[in-house]
Amino acid sequence: MDLPRLTAPVLALNALALFTPLAVGQESDQSGAAGNHATVNPLPELSAKFESAYARVEENQLVVGTGTLERRWKFTEQGLATVSLKSGGEKTGREWADRAPSAAADWAHPLLMPEGSAGKLVALTAVEDDDEDFMAKNLKLTAEIFYPTTNLTLRYEVRAFPGVAGLMTQLWIKGAPLPGQNAETLAAGVAGARVDYLPVTAKDLSRTAWGFYNDPNQRYRAETHLRREEALPPTASANWASGVHFSDGKGGVVMLKESNVSTKHGTKDGVGTNTGKFILDENGLQNTGWALTERDLKPDKFQWCWASWTLAYDGGEDEMELALKRFDRARFPSDFEYSTWSFLCGWGHQRTAAEGRSYAEQWPVLKMIEECKATGIDMLLIDDGWQADGRHTMDPQDGKWEPKIADYPQGWAPVAKAAKEAKVKLGLWGLSDSIKAEEMIWNTQQLDLNQFKLDFATLHTYPRLHAAREKSRTFLKATEHKSPITWDITDNRIAYGYYWNREYASMHVFNRSYWGEIPGKNNVYIPSTSLRDYWQLAKYHNLNKWQLMMNNPEIIATAQSDAKKHSMGYCLATTLMGVPEIWSMPHMMAADTKKEFTKTLAMYKPHQKNIFQGYVFPIGDCPNNASWTGFQSIDDTSAESGYLMVFREINNPDNTHTFKLRMTSAFAGKTLQVEDLRRSSKSVVPVGADGTVTLKIEAPADYLFLRYQPTS
Repeated sequence: MDLPRLTAPVLALNALALFTPLAVGQESDQSGAAGNHATVNPLPELSAKFESAYARVEENQLVVGTGTLERRWKFTEQGLATVSLKSGGEKTGREWADRAPSAAADWAHPLLMPEGSAGKLVALTAVEDDDEDFMAKNLKLTAEIFYPTTNLTLRYEVRAFPGVAGLMTQLWIKGAPLPGQNAETLAAGVAGARVDYLPVTAKDLSRTAWGFYNDPNQRYRAETHLRREEALPPTASANWASGVHFSDGKGGVVMLKESNVSTKHGTKDGVGTNTGKFILDENGLQNTGWALTERDLKPDKFQWCWASWTLAYDGGEDEMELALKRFDRARFPSDFEYSTWSFLCGWGHQRTAAEGRSYAEQWPVLKMIEECKATGIDMLLIDDGWQADGRHTMDPQDGKWEPKIADYPQGWAPVAKAAKEAKVKLGLWGLSDSIKAEEMIWNTQQLDLNQFKLDFATLHTYPRLHAAREKSRTFLKATEHKSPITWDITDNRIAYGYYWNREYASMHVFNRSYWGEIPGKNNVYIPSTSLRDYWQLAKYHNLNKWQLMMNNPEIIATAQSDAKKHSMGYCLATTLMGVPEIWSMPHMMAADTKKEFTKTLAMYKPHQKNIFQGYVFPIGDCPNNASWTGFQSIDDTSAESGYLMVFREINNPDNTHTFKLRMTSAFAGKTLQVEDLRRSSKSVVPVGADGTVTLKIEAPADYLFLRYQPTS
């Protein structure tokens, strides 16, 4: 199910409840499921609904659901404590919160809310919302609680996306900062700051933590994978993980930390900005890390903390991945018109930084626009080099992010005119920490941009995180969301991570060059290693948010890569389930190579929108240069339709392979009509009762691009 931005009016009944503050520990005659923690009695009346999402007060509990998931909280002396989490329907759902909560509230902070701190509930509301068009329409519940002991106000937001098997929760904090704290005290506060908690018993369930490594430019080897995934013992902590998954094979629970955490390259340690950890023990699962420290508080403004996603689903691994992808798309939506393109990056065809910057000068930019038109590439990204005099610095000498006069004597006008006439979209590069939102807006207006790539961000403190978020919102609101941002996360620094700020952006995570081994780098393009990274991303991400890079195999240095043994079509096909990023100038391709490139892109374009709006899963084995591997794009509006992109890698000896397809309940044991999009042929393919199909590729280092539909 694709989740477009909706424009329906607010639908909420008795959704606003403002009232005289009640002590959150006020005496109650109902013990509930929250252990010995006292509860508010009675809670104010609340009943709100948006499509299948709902929020209400029922039997002195706060209830929020989506139609496929429901979560309940009790008010206790310190806040809200989860007492129920059900997957499936409201009436027949399976209970996952199978023990009484050990904590008085799902959140905690040892300095700002010392143990025993009583709060006062001052507001409880539920309204339809879309965060100023930065997420899909949802029902937003807000509970505001005042803690008089520390003069702190906490706003707890719960977002319910209709029909999606998950909820997003987030703390917003307002209060006076705590100056003068020593490093040890601050560290203790950060370590004990919790944003979410589930009273779930996981000892008899499979337990998995997953995340991703930073600095992917340094991990471009067969032995250094992009994704990290580990089984957890019954008692464990993980400061590197983005998510934790519990399952018994018939259903499960996922908790995800919406933050910039990743595993630091070369270590087993997590790195991020106060991203905390997941803690699993006999009391349940905790998600810690507030993002802000005690010094970052504002007395007159709410400051956000890292958000938490909680999903509960019925089914197996396929259903878990689909539930996560649906939630991800609701939280981080994309519009096809403005967010999906193939694009040529001018930086790709370079051996030195100075040479790379030369491709951002006016004459090669105009030439690349012509090449994009001739080959069918949708967009040209003008990378580093347009903004500074000379080719040896990234920073404009005068501090102004405008095209340098020596190379653009008429400003952007000739480039804008050429792109408009060629019907080629434009993107532009900038330094994340120095370019201002107003300068981004000005350049976007001059060029009618559809992408703004921001590079070299350093976001190791809360003020830097906050500034990056505000710049993103200012820019996108001013440009009416027509020019998405791209975060460059290729290097070794604390930046955006893999699950933060993606409502504003797509992700550039790979630099893959053609020129030899650069000292200190390891990014010469290798088709199988690139395919492996894309395949590993696809399990826990929607690939339409990720720029997947390829280079021209005929010019790749042979000492580090076997790219020359692969065709241009094969290399381009590895990117087509995401956002294809081309790092090679078409005019430097041999005539036959350029022809194959143009033909492959033309074959893909009629199906680009369907793939973008579908959900992409990895299939086959993890690429290792000897695998049968690939991707399956599922049409969420028709369970029997989709696409297969299948690769027989160069060292695989078998010309047939049996694949287990994903989400096959609608067509297992039946037949599918399969169209070979490369060869313009159709056939009827039987599907095994276990959801398997057998496919054939005659030669190694070749691929299939197939569309499947139900047989009539």
